[in-house]
Amino acid sequence: MTKPRRQAIITLLTDFGTRDSYVAEMKGAILSRFLQNAKPGTPLPLLIDVSHDLPPYDIEQAARLLSQVYPAFPRGTIHLAVVDPGVGGKRKAIVLEAKEHVFIGPDNGIFTYPARADRKKRVYALKLRSSKPAPTFHGRDVFAPCAADKALGLPSSRLGSLIPSLLMLEIDAPIQDRAGKWLGRVTGIDRFGNAATNLSVVLLQGMRNPGLKVKKLEIHKFLKTFSEVSSGQPAIISNGQGFLEIVLSQGSAARVLGLKKGNLVILSE
Repeated sequence: MTKPRRQAIITLLTDFGTRDSYVAEMKGAILSRFLQNAKPGTPLPLLIDVSHDLPPYDIEQAARLLSQVYPAFPRGTIHLAVVDPGVGGKRKAIVLEAKEHVFIGPDNGIFTYPARADRKKRVYALKLRSSKPAPTFHGRDVFAPCAADKALGLPSSRLGSLIPSLLMLEIDAPIQDRAGKWLGRVTGIDRFGNAATNLSVVLLQGMRNPGLKVKKLEIHKFLKTFSEVSSGQPAIISNGQGFLEIVLSQGSAARVLGLKKGNLVILSE
C-alpha cells in the first residue's frame, strides 16, 4: 500500500472570533500565496482551526491552549497563532522551530511552552512578506504569507534572520506553604464550565485523604471519569494534560460555584 502524498498542515489559533471576516481573510491570504508559488499538482495545505474564541488579548490562555494542542499533530506541522495586542508596535514577528514543529506569530510569549521544552529551538525574526502590511492586521499580511511559504518548504532562514531568544511568559507554578499545602489557581474555564487548575495530578501521590479548597468549598471527591461524578455534585478529575480540574456532572462547575480564571485553589490532606 502506498502512502498518501503528504499535505502541509497549518493550524490556526486566534482571538478573532468567527463573526467577522478576519479568519477567512487569513485563510484566503494563505491559499492565495500558496497557489501563486506552488508547482502544478502540489496539494493545498490542510487548514485546521484550533480555536478563534479565546478571550480577547489573553496571551496566557492562548499559550496554554497551544501547549495542549500541538503535540497531537504530526511532526512538521505549522502552527499559526495570533493573539496580538501589540500589533503594529515594536514587538517582533517570529518563526520558532521547536519540538519538530513550526510556530509563527508575534513575539509576546504565546510560544512559551514549546520554547521552554526544547533547548535546541531556533528563532527567526520575520522579514515583511507583504509590501504594504496593514498595521492592524499582521495576521493576514505578515503571518499568513509566512505560513504559506513554510508550507511550500521554504527554510526559515529565507524568511527572517536568526535571533538568540524570544519573549517568555512567567509560568505560574503552584507553591507549597510551610504547612505542606499546595497553593495554585484556576487557569481556565472550558465551554462545559470545567475549571482547570495548575495543580498536577502528581501532587496527589502519598496523600491519603486529599481535599481541594476553592472559595469556601472543600471537595474530597477525586474521580477518574465523568461517569463517576454524581449529578449536581462537584468533583475533581485529572484532565487530558495531567492537571486537576473541578467538574460538575452534566453542569457547569464555573457557573454553579462562581469560579473564574485566577481563583485561588488549595490542595491539602
